[in-house]
Amino acid sequence: MPLNIDWLQILLHLFNFVILAGGLTLLLYVPVTRFMAGRQGRFEQREQDLARREATLADKERQYAELCRQAEDKQRAQDEAAEAQRRALLEASEAEARQAAEGILAQARADARREREQALSNIREEVTELALLIAQGILEREISAEENAALIDACLSDWSRQT
Repeated sequence: MPLNIDWLQILLHLFNFVILAGGLTLLLYVPVTRFMAGRQGRFEQREQDLARREATLADKERQYAELCRQAEDKQRAQDEAAEAQRRALLEASEAEARQAAEGILAQARADARREREQALSNIREEVTELALLIAQGILEREISAEENAALIDACLSDWSRQT
């Protein structure tokens, strides 16, 4: 043996090293690798779940936005319909009020015409009576101009008290 190399010792050390490396691989490397692979799988699964949730959330946000838009459109349409209905009712009310006012005004005019005609009729009758009284007074006696004026004034004051 040159250089004092014992090949058997080298082979035994080599065999011990292989056993140690195999044992460490089986006891440490494989479980740690499995743990890391499992952990990486869980993280990937979480990322996929998160991506799905984000996609679902985005879909729900779009649906929410669409529902909000539809609700706003529906509300706007209802508001417009209510406004149109309010305008129609207001116009109908105004038309009815105008018709009622025109009817009242026509009735008032007719009443005023009747009252005027009645007043004119009454005045004609009173003037006729006054003229008859004056004529009767003149025929019964001979009156001076002063007495005639006094008689006319008395009849007029009597007439103005009656009206």
